Parts: sequence; structure tokens; C-alpha cells
Amino acid sequence: MLQHYSISQRIASQLGLKRWLVHVFYWLAWIAFWAVLWGTFDNNYYKTFYIQLLELPFKLAMVYPVIYWLVPRFLLQTRYFRFIIFYALLLFIIGGLMKLMWYYFIDPYYFADRLVYAPLKFTELLNVVLSLNTAVIPPLVFKIIENWMFHQQKSSTLERDKLQAELKFLRTQINPHFLFNALNSVYALSMKQSELTTPTIAYLAEIMRYVIYEASESQVDINKEIAFIENYIAFEQIRLEDDVEVSFSMNNNRSGKIPPLLLLPLIENAFKHLKNFGEEKPWIVIQVETSEAQLRVYVENSIDKEFNDVTVKGIGIENLQKRLDILYKDAYTLNFEKTDFSFKAVLQINATTQK
Repeated sequence: MLQHYSISQRIASQLGLKRWLVHVFYWLAWIAFWAVLWGTFDNNYYKTFYIQLLELPFKLAMVYPVIYWLVPRFLLQTRYFRFIIFYALLLFIIGGLMKLMWYYFIDPYYFADRLVYAPLKFTELLNVVLSLNTAVIPPLVFKIIENWMFHQQKSSTLERDKLQAELKFLRTQINPHFLFNALNSVYALSMKQSELTTPTIAYLAEIMRYVIYEASESQVDINKEIAFIENYIAFEQIRLEDDVEVSFSMNNNRSGKIPPLLLLPLIENAFKHLKNFGEEKPWIVIQVETSEAQLRVYVENSIDKEFNDVTVKGIGIENLQKRLDILYKDAYTLNFEKTDFSFKAVLQINATTQK
């Protein structure tokens, strides 16, 4: 579950401090800044430090209710009218008390002339209100930014979780789809009491071991994926009683990782649409090329001109396209080309841009 850390919590965590210490340092810096700034007018820094210290309790009484009560309860809930009403009420109550403090503890010592012509004058109260607003604005801005960052992070996390859940669902779709086809093949061999049933089951066991134990990961070593593909090809050749010529090649660069079962739909589609109506054996060409930046998969299979019903709308291909959209967005191309005698599929991925 995503936790809502305030900016002060983040700073405290990074500096290895207690959260309350961050608040103490903030207000000490606040006092120092304004005391020095106002002290430059008459070089009486003792006076300005004294004033800032006396004002501090009122500013704390203004800032913290606003930040920890009014903002989350009203402002962030888009209850703006109530926020303004309560803010104004709090502002003038604390402002009035702060002005009384000035009248009795500051004006008699530093601004005695005010006692003669402006005791508790409304314009003086407005000055105090402006001073309180100045204290509220920085924490208020921090709070709004903090809330925006939290919701951005929450939105990003939810989107990522949604995509991961969809990917997981798509991978689980591959398993029963493939298993259904494989079991049909084994069943057909067993019905013929073929001696190929046993080695077919052995290959199927290796394939299912990979699907169950390896394919649950988000990334697998490319060597494991290639070994899985080789087992699948061997399984299909036995099922077809070697009545197909398969050429499988890969370059020597076998480093890196890829999403599991990424190549299977293209190869499965090639075996699915093989036709053997002529005298020539059906054939499949599979080429895999990998580099640090790209993965290229080329699959071509023979088809019969008179029975040219090959499609790219099967479950496996649609599943693959959805996975590619999630994983690589615009950083991949998947092209199909159909002629009278063959069907080609070319997948090219910029492997460095996986989301």
C-alpha cells in the first residue's frame, strides 16, 4: 500500500532526523530570516528577534490548524467555501490576539507613539493579518505540492499495478491456450498408439516446467527462452511425424533478458497454419537476432496457394500484440506479410526501452 509521506517526513528521512526536529529547524530559520531582514532597517536586531519570538506562538497557532485540519478536511476535498470561512475566522481571531500582544508587550517598548493615536486600530489589525498570511503561505504551498506529488505517485503506481495485472492475465491466457493444443496433439498420438507418444510427453513435460516455473517472472534469461523454443519445435516435429522442415538459427549474442513466452505465439502460429497439400514438405524458417539494443525475430512458414486461410487474428497473436503494447508501447514493430506460398512475421523490439 502506498504511504503518504509529508515533505517534512521525506526531509527527516533523508537527513536521518526526527520529524519534529525538521519543524524546529524550519521555524528557527524563519525567525532568523525575518529578524535579520527587519533588523537591517534600524540595526536593532535584538528588537526584531524579540518581536519574532513573541509572534511565534500565534503563527504556530495559525499554521498548524490550517495545514493539518483545514487543508485536508476542506481544501483538498474541494470544499472551498468552507475553507475560506474557517480560514478567515481563524485568521481574525488569532490576528486579534496577536494585535493585543503587540499592544501590551511590543508597542509600549518600541512603538510608544502608536499608543497615542492608534490603539487597536483596524489598519494595524490588517498588518497583523498580513503577517500571519505570510507565515501560512510557505507551509500551505508545501502541503499542496506534497498532495499533488502523492496523487501523481499514486496514479503512477495504480497504472503500473494495472499493467502488471494485465500482463499477468495475458501470460495466464497463454498457458491454457498452449496446453489445450499440446494435449490435443498428445491425445491424437495416443489414439494411434504411436511410439512417439512417450518422447512427445517428455518434451511436453519440459515445456510445461518452463511455463509453470520460469514464465511467472517478468523477465527471463534469453537462453532459457531459446531452450524453451527449441523444445517446442522438437515437440511439434514429433507431433507432425517429422513431416515439416524447420530451420532455426540465432546469432551468437545470447546475453540479456526478455519477457517470457514472447516468441511462442509467432512460432505457434507458423506451425498452426502449415499446409501439406502438395508434394513438397511444408517448411518453417525461424531467425532470432539479439544485440544490446534490439531483438529481431523473423518467422516464415509455407502455405498452400489454394488453401491460403492463414490469419493474424488468433488468440495467440492478439495476446502478443497486447503484451507488446504494454511492455514497449511505440518501441516495437510487428509486421505480417502474406504471399501465395508463404506467410512472414517480423518482430523488432528496441530492447532498451521496456516500460
